[in-house]
Amino acid sequence: MLMVPASKILYLTVGQMEGRDIFAIGTNPDYYNPYYESFGPQAGSDAMMIVNGSLTPNTVVWAGVANQPLIVGDTYDFSFWARPLYSVSPATLASYLGVDAGGTLLATQTLTDGSWLQISGVFTATSSTGDFALVDNNTASNGNDFALDNFSVTAVPDGGMTIALLGTSLLGIALFRRKFATA
Repeated sequence: MLMVPASKILYLTVGQMEGRDIFAIGTNPDYYNPYYESFGPQAGSDAMMIVNGSLTPNTVVWAGVANQPLIVGDTYDFSFWARPLYSVSPATLASYLGVDAGGTLLATQTLTDGSWLQISGVFTATSSTGDFALVDNNTASNGNDFALDNFSVTAVPDGGMTIALLGTSLLGIALFRRKFATA
């Protein structure tokens, strides 16, 4: 399932990223700020979300809704890729099932490495709609800048557990029948 994105911070269409609480969609962060690293979107993507983090705690920097209904009781993986733009004071990202930081925490990760990092969290659907939010818990004024890409929600296979349980049940029935057939 792909995500339908939204954001509660200001979208910058062109020019320099000055100030906080702004983002752009682009192919190279260096275009928006000469202090940002120069790199391209995560593999398989045409563009990324380039974020100049917020000074306000619990600001939702990205929010999305699964574009297909979830099946209540099924297990899903919410994942995205993130990368720091500037090595000073890296972002600490928290992903939530819900529309803000009041939802169920799925994962928290500090972006210390200078490469793309996949962040994911597994959850069991309690409703047919999936609302997700991403919050940056770092409110430092210097640094706290990052790129986001390739958000997704995917069903988690049960790992063959259904087949294993079915096989165990069939074995039990066969042994039960065999016991009564020889008696």
